[in-house]
Amino acid sequence: MNVVRLWARKLGISPSKLLIPLSYASGMGGICTLIGTPPNLIISGMYTERTGLHMNMFTPLVPGLFCLAVGVLAVLALRRLPPDRKAPEDAFSNTSDYTAEFIVPSSCRHGERLQDVPRQVRLKAGDTLLIECAPHATTFGPEIEMALEFFDSDEIVTTGWGTFVASLIMLAMVVLSALKIVPLLQSCFAAALATVVFRCCSPRQAMKSINWSILMIFAGSIVLGTAIQKTGLAEALANGVVHVCGPRPLLVMCAVSLVATFITEFISNAAAGAMFCPIVYEAATTLGCDPLPFLVALMIAVSSSFATPIGSPTHMLVYGPGGYRFTDFLNIGFWMNLIILAANLLIVNLLWPIHAL
Repeated sequence: MNVVRLWARKLGISPSKLLIPLSYASGMGGICTLIGTPPNLIISGMYTERTGLHMNMFTPLVPGLFCLAVGVLAVLALRRLPPDRKAPEDAFSNTSDYTAEFIVPSSCRHGERLQDVPRQVRLKAGDTLLIECAPHATTFGPEIEMALEFFDSDEIVTTGWGTFVASLIMLAMVVLSALKIVPLLQSCFAAALATVVFRCCSPRQAMKSINWSILMIFAGSIVLGTAIQKTGLAEALANGVVHVCGPRPLLVMCAVSLVATFITEFISNAAAGAMFCPIVYEAATTLGCDPLPFLVALMIAVSSSFATPIGSPTHMLVYGPGGYRFTDFLNIGFWMNLIILAANLLIVNLLWPIHAL
């Protein structure tokens, strides 16, 4: 986000023109793999629980890439709709061409980085760091002084060999899971353990990287989905959908995807996935169809939240820095919802033609 804001400033345009497309892109990119977004993992887990079959990590890759490509083209076509807002100024917003050079002391350990510096910056002993300062400043403000303080030893960023090893670990995790040699859950746990064993990160860094709120959402979502199934609510709702739409699987898929896209604008996509997965599965089996294409369509639908800023965490991240209003997302998001819904249904039915089991 900070890179895009800096880019917008250099181009002389408002960041609000670019931050909504950035949020859309990050959301649509996540649907391309099972580990890219929480509902994909929840839906694939429920599919395995009910069928005993495992989805491949790249099961949603082709439909996800297709929807991403359509989304990029749609944003370009609708590029006049994002508003031109004046974003709130931050500590470094009023900068000039004046820069100050800071030489990292030779006593610094390899891989240390400075505070208040973009996380893309990696430093080693003797590097020169350029920091933009306020114009006409005769002394450095507190924000610059803060930038000269080093992170503690537990926050050291590894570079070089550690980066190479971590990349190999991630590649091995993806390959083992994709080839179904090792289930996804086990391969992820093994990869996490390997990064600590080979000192790609410290145990404290590994623990701090765990998002406990996301884990609680996972747990609650799975319980919600199980409750919907066990109480018979899923079957009742599925029969209701089939009764309204008739014995037409494509119409059932369209109806469920449309409702899921609307619901996910107001609740988390993980909760929406857990809520609709049992319903979609029951509807597909009631029609005598393979539930896989219905569930893949659901994965994309619950992650296609474009019309409200509360529909996605990435929307909330850009909401303040972009100086947006609530309706700014609706202006472009309404059309994006319709476009991605159509793209979703098209590509899923091309890849997995609906047929009876």
